[in-house]
Amino acid sequence: MAGASGCRSRFPARPGPSGPLPVYSVLVPLYREVRVAPVLAAALGALEYPRGRLEILFLLEADDHETRSALAPLLSTHMRIVIVPPGEPRTKPRALCHGLAVARGELIAVYDGEDRPEPDQLRLASARFAELPDRVAALQAHLAVDHASHRVFARQFRLEYAGLFDCLLPWLSSRGWPFPLGGTSNHFRRGALEAVGGWDPFNVTEDADLSMRLSRAGYGMQTLASTTFEEAPLDWRAWHAQRTRWLKGWLQTLLVNLRDPVVLAGQMRKTRVALLLIYLVGMVVTLAAHPVFLLVLMAYGSGISPIPLNTSWQANATLSLAGTSVGLAYGSMTVLAFAGARTRGHWPPVLDLIVIPLYWLMQSVAFYAAVVDLVRRPHSWSKTEHGLARRPKRLPNVARRTRRRA
Repeated sequence: MAGASGCRSRFPARPGPSGPLPVYSVLVPLYREVRVAPVLAAALGALEYPRGRLEILFLLEADDHETRSALAPLLSTHMRIVIVPPGEPRTKPRALCHGLAVARGELIAVYDGEDRPEPDQLRLASARFAELPDRVAALQAHLAVDHASHRVFARQFRLEYAGLFDCLLPWLSSRGWPFPLGGTSNHFRRGALEAVGGWDPFNVTEDADLSMRLSRAGYGMQTLASTTFEEAPLDWRAWHAQRTRWLKGWLQTLLVNLRDPVVLAGQMRKTRVALLLIYLVGMVVTLAAHPVFLLVLMAYGSGISPIPLNTSWQANATLSLAGTSVGLAYGSMTVLAFAGARTRGHWPPVLDLIVIPLYWLMQSVAFYAAVVDLVRRPHSWSKTEHGLARRPKRLPNVARRTRRRA
């Protein structure tokens, strides 16, 4: 989907090329998704791509009989259920690796259980790949929340997604810089996926890991002018579990990539992977330090702190660093939230902007939970429950209006 001026994909996709389209394989890893099965099958069944050139593979765990029973009567001829062989770890990337092994497509797309992509997304991605050099390995569609909520975390999540996928990632993409892929609505050239070894079954944030490996191998990524609509976690418990898993995967990704700094340094000289590494490290460090910096500022501002600001350069440096970090964190998220909301055609409520500091603090709480989880159960997958929100029956019209402006 294209956004408003300044926050849209730089290269809106064009109609598909003449001649036969490449075979497209859509991989949909699922586990205990009975609630969303009817909507998911309908959404993927509406994808506008020649049926003879398309296969949609629902990747199910062997013991997930309920989802299998719910999906089976809904499948069209170009859809099939693929049972992932029993084994460990039981993660989404392991299911994707199995799906890739049985898929026949030249192009590969990944969707989650709650996804509702715009119907022409595959055609647009195919057309964009045809225009781009082979070294562009992945296209990331925009992700957006398609339902309203009165709950704080769902509303913050919606603003966060709008700022990230409608503003920040398109901005990075327009400059040819690498960025962390989202966990869904990724479109890949099969050859590039196989060249880097596919997904890491042991990484619980497989999208960040794959972004790093593609970048280290010299491949590029771009955003795609199409939207997939999703469901936001509705309460703190669901949001916290999901965010903890994401951050645990980021930590896994950094630890794996930093274990051989000499090799990494050589690849950094030849590619732009340093930019992605800075992004990931910056987020992790900021979330780790945020509560400490906030306490420093609160203690000094309240007069409790004995720090002699005017006599110690260390104190000056500490306060300056704390103030800059906290200010940039809140300020950048506010700007992105506002710009992303305007891209989606609405004004962000003032209350949602006011609670951004609380949201940042909760992200830090999730970070420390991720550190503990990484030590205790590094490859455990905390599943996000879907099908709980009251979502509109039709895709939001704002996506189509903004695309026409592009």
